[in-house]
Amino acid sequence: MAVKPKCRTILQPLAESSLDCSATCVSLSKTSEEQALIYVGTLAGTLFLYSFRISLSVISFLKRISVCASPVISVSPLPHIGKLIVFADGSLFLVDTTLLESPKRVSLIKGVTAFSRKFRTQKNQGSYSGNHDHNNDFFAIGIGKKLVLAEFFLSGTLVVLKEFQGIFDGVIMTSSWIDDSIFVGTKTGYYLYNILNGRCQLIFSLPDASSVPRLRVLANEARVLLMVDNVGIVTDKEGNPVGGSLVFKETPDSFAEIGSYVVSATKMKVEVYHTKTGFWSQRLDLGDVGVGPCVVTDEGAENGKLVAVATGSKVPRNRYWGLHPPPTPLENVIDNRLTTIQRAVFLKKAGLETSVDDEFLLSPPSRSDLLLSAIENMIRYLHAFRDKNLDLSVKEGVDTLLMYLYRALNHVEDMEKLASSENSCVVEELEPLLHESGHLRALAFLYTAKRMSDKALAIWRILARNYSASYQKNQYEVTGSPDPLSREMAAIEASRILEESSDEDLVLQHLGWIADISQVLAVQILTSENRTNLLLPDKVISAIDPKKVEILQRYLQWLIEDQDSDDSRLHTAYALLLAKSALQSYEMECPSENYVAGVLKDETSISNTGRRTIFETPVRERFQIFLQSSDLYDAEEVLDMIEQSELWLEKAILYRKLGKETQVLQIFALKLEDYKAAEQYCAEIGRPEAYIQLLEMYLDPKDGRGAMFKAAVHLLHSHGEMLDPIQVLERLSSEIPLQLASATILKLLRARHHHRRQGLIVHTLSHALHVDLTWRD
Repeated sequence: MAVKPKCRTILQPLAESSLDCSATCVSLSKTSEEQALIYVGTLAGTLFLYSFRISLSVISFLKRISVCASPVISVSPLPHIGKLIVFADGSLFLVDTTLLESPKRVSLIKGVTAFSRKFRTQKNQGSYSGNHDHNNDFFAIGIGKKLVLAEFFLSGTLVVLKEFQGIFDGVIMTSSWIDDSIFVGTKTGYYLYNILNGRCQLIFSLPDASSVPRLRVLANEARVLLMVDNVGIVTDKEGNPVGGSLVFKETPDSFAEIGSYVVSATKMKVEVYHTKTGFWSQRLDLGDVGVGPCVVTDEGAENGKLVAVATGSKVPRNRYWGLHPPPTPLENVIDNRLTTIQRAVFLKKAGLETSVDDEFLLSPPSRSDLLLSAIENMIRYLHAFRDKNLDLSVKEGVDTLLMYLYRALNHVEDMEKLASSENSCVVEELEPLLHESGHLRALAFLYTAKRMSDKALAIWRILARNYSASYQKNQYEVTGSPDPLSREMAAIEASRILEESSDEDLVLQHLGWIADISQVLAVQILTSENRTNLLLPDKVISAIDPKKVEILQRYLQWLIEDQDSDDSRLHTAYALLLAKSALQSYEMECPSENYVAGVLKDETSISNTGRRTIFETPVRERFQIFLQSSDLYDAEEVLDMIEQSELWLEKAILYRKLGKETQVLQIFALKLEDYKAAEQYCAEIGRPEAYIQLLEMYLDPKDGRGAMFKAAVHLLHSHGEMLDPIQVLERLSSEIPLQLASATILKLLRARHHHRRQGLIVHTLSHALHVDLTWRD
């Protein structure tokens, strides 16, 4: 018969810090032998960060951020990549471990009902690896009745590996993953899924009246704790019961593990039970008054020695008021002083002496003057005070109060200056205040300073939509510059945020309305190199409004020219867009006397429709340059688009890419009448047949025109040595003037004779050199 052990000290309190809100979860991340970080999630959706110095037993509050408007359910630290995965509001959020950046919602996963990280025992570190990196993390995610297995890469990307639908009875409410076994709890019972053989089995069913199922991995002995009301059943990795059950005195709000003990937390107290025997060993009381549940966590390691407990608490006011008077509204202080002044005036009239100065009584200040003076003096005091070395909690109080006071005096410029600078304002306290008073710009700046980009952008979007175009125009005419309340300024502030954001969903969500205001800003956002990770081109291209062609053109140009993309799809898409724009430009501009040799001389930056273009060079010029410089686009597809048009120079470039020499010569010689380009192309070909073919085109254009004798003569004069005189004579027309023909033929024969003599000289010199070398040998 087992002997019940006596109460013993397992847990020793080390440090504590106040928390004035209801805690819903707590997580512990040991960063070194000397320090650990503690994360506390709250009912209001706020995440608190504390630092614990182990050797000094000192806990310090560092920072807090707002994750969402719903309770935070769990926090999973990934210290090796500096990230946290926060489960709240049916979604997963990525947050940096120092809470400096705003939370980023994982758009791939929605409707989450349970979430757990895979725990690898030391004997099974390589399980479920396959081609996966051992350093990556794996997660089991419940989405209703569906179980999703996902892998989180070091780059910060969550990738779905497998999905299982319909193998569990009921909505997945809790899960735990240990090695190759995934434990799942629903309202009807607990299940075990083995990822190696794909088998799913019911461990046991739950009674209808039982509470919500809860699971916990006991890392020290590779066990799993399954809760049924206040009873905990310990099983091995295969779901087989091990040892006796743990019977808690009350249903725990939360439980953790330290050594061979299970720690339960409920109603402001912590109790310790031996895992194998189930015997109660220790109890710690946390206080008398608590707010919300009491939650506990451990290090999540097999040899962890730390646990953290979090619960909301209320400090009785009497304890503070015993040393200091309770705070009083400023208006009441002013009213009391006014009453004192009125009493002094009455006493003065009655002939009694008072401590109030006579001159002051002659012209006493009004209530509004006193209130204004009091607020201004408080602002000056806080300004001087905030420059000192203060604790974080004091800094938060000072800056938050400053914003309140600025708002009371309607000092909009000071509010925005404070909000946009580095500050310690508590966003949760100022949000309703600034919303109610309509100081949305100050609130947007505050969100930006706190890296809550999604909220800041939502406000800038609202402001851009609400600003009056006529008001904006009038302000610009008066001042000569955009008014700070204009739509353009709202778009500029939003673009500054998006240029540094790597959140693709957030960028593409706000790209449209910014592009409606300024296409230049939209391009700056897409082509910004200030962000950590560049946006995926496919997602960006699909998100750009097809009507905003120039934005898409500039983005593709940036990918190809600045990012050196060798994706043939992007090159072809860019070429087709340029082709379409060039056709539209030609239709609007032609017929025009400015059109010479296929290039528009004077294309301004304003189109016929009055819309300003974002490009400095004309579209025809950009199209021609790209066709010549790139070899990665589909030339046939581009040619198919413009083949029936008058874009002759562009077609010549494409025909040249496709090796269609005849068509190129026809365009240069007959359409563009660019003799120099035609002869240069013949020189590139390097065959005499090309010159003969060009000569035939000049002598017989076959487009209703007469022979082009001057062009033919120029060809014979310039490149006669490349032409066979017999072939030239056979092709000369009888209509060519005799004097012109004779001079041409004579020059041709002289060139041929000179060319032949030159060849003989070279041959003789070569032979002499060979003989000389032979004799010397």
